Amino acid sequence: MQDQQPSNSSIRSKLQLFISQLRRANQLRRANHLRRANQQPTPTLPMSTSPASTEPPPSPPPIPKQPPNQPAEMSLLTLPTDLLFLLSTHLDYPSLLSLSLTSRNLHAALNPDLLCPLPDKTAFYLRAERHFPQNAGKLVCFSCWRFLDTSQFGLSKRTGKFGRNGEDDERRGGRFCWECGVKGGRYEDLRGVRRGKGGLLWYPCRRCGEAGVKGERCLRELCVVRGGLDGGSGLERLPKDVLERVCAGLGYGDVLSLRRTCRAMRGMVDDPVRVCGDVYSMWAFVMQRARGWVRFARLGGELGVPGPAQRWSPEARACFGCFRLRKRRQFSCKQYYLASKPAGGEYWRRRCWECLRRFYGPPHQVDRAARERFESQFICPVCKSMRRRGEDCYGCFLNKDELAEWARLREAKRVTKGSYDFWGDEDDIVPRWFGEDVDLAGAAPESDNVWEEGIGPCLERLALGCEGSPENTSGDGSAASSSHGEGQGLETSGRKPGLRGLLNQVWGGPWKDGWLAAALELAGEQAGLLQGPQLAAVESRCGDGNA
Repeated sequence: MQDQQPSNSSIRSKLQLFISQLRRANQLRRANHLRRANQQPTPTLPMSTSPASTEPPPSPPPIPKQPPNQPAEMSLLTLPTDLLFLLSTHLDYPSLLSLSLTSRNLHAALNPDLLCPLPDKTAFYLRAERHFPQNAGKLVCFSCWRFLDTSQFGLSKRTGKFGRNGEDDERRGGRFCWECGVKGGRYEDLRGVRRGKGGLLWYPCRRCGEAGVKGERCLRELCVVRGGLDGGSGLERLPKDVLERVCAGLGYGDVLSLRRTCRAMRGMVDDPVRVCGDVYSMWAFVMQRARGWVRFARLGGELGVPGPAQRWSPEARACFGCFRLRKRRQFSCKQYYLASKPAGGEYWRRRCWECLRRFYGPPHQVDRAARERFESQFICPVCKSMRRRGEDCYGCFLNKDELAEWARLREAKRVTKGSYDFWGDEDDIVPRWFGEDVDLAGAAPESDNVWEEGIGPCLERLALGCEGSPENTSGDGSAASSSHGEGQGLETSGRKPGLRGLLNQVWGGPWKDGWLAAALELAGEQAGLLQGPQLAAVESRCGDGNA
């Protein structure tokens, strides 16, 4: 309390002095203003009847002025920049570093990394690494000039001649960390390098400056060349909103490829479905991937690779909430079988468990924007491709020629409805890009030529007068119906007859029960695959029908 009492009194006296000076300055300013206006100054004190109260207040003492010839005070902060640089040449690196840290102005004016020679800077960091206690267990990277943990260096850079106890300072001054070595291209391109003893092999890429393990190493076709002064790509330095505008003009496959290039792109393009926005390109991409998986599954047994070679329905199916291929365990039973007819055939409403939780989960976790985007999706009734409500169909624009041909065929069939034979038509009524019903719904593939694969050889073996294909046959159909074993052909009119016309010409009447069963089995999902006992069983059934 005794120490605080003088301080309080001194503060109070200074405050009173400041208030009195402020009052005196206000009075002087007011008196000068009235004098210039040729008016009498009004008293500032209360009105009184005494004659002394009418006198003006005394004028303040004049403020002493500084002599004009006295020089201004000089300091280190007021020195010109060239003189400051000249003084810095006489300082070593530690002294110049301490001087630059004294004030903000000196820190902006003096850069020790540029003003000091490189050997002096290297020698200072080597002494700091070995003798400063706060740097125990750390090593200096002489490329980025940072004290880092030993785990950030390769095995050869933290031991031996490059280690802390190395005798050659020049060798120790050439040490660099793992990050600087990868970005600087100091390792061999895409050759395995171990960061530690017994560790994993990392594969650095000199083109993009990234390194990954064997499963995450850089792919040349997806690699982005580095650019800029910092070694990063120009796309990485773009703002996120600008990058999203760039991605909006790309296809869904291109957005996914850009997202896989590096970690920076993966963080900026966090939701490819939202960034792309083109529902047709996303639908076409995932449908093409699904069809490719089906082809791989069909050829799996023949190529010697594991896969459900005997199953026409693939295990992986497309999720149209995130537009990715998912396995069966990632769908509910209801969502997995949405392509079947009892479920309405609405395969485009299939969602995985993750999308269901994201759309209809707890209120604080629901992504309403993603759910609104999914609910606006539907299949175009004209071209059978995916579109959004309120937007033009891009599939109709791309397939306008095929749609016009399809409309022409429908009109021709509508005009000749009584004489049209559906089984004998060679035109492809349904376009080939209607893919989900056959490829993804579990149906068997349609044969390109059912006659040559099943019906023709069977009739030839039964000696019904067919030579493998109706195109090379000629004659009267009635003769074939009267004599089944005389080798006479079928009557054609320049095109392949349909299945119904074929059987009517052979038998001269309606179908037989045995022939119907044989034809359905031959033209079904096992067409062209009957051998041995199965073919004998079919022939016996055909014989029963003939009897």
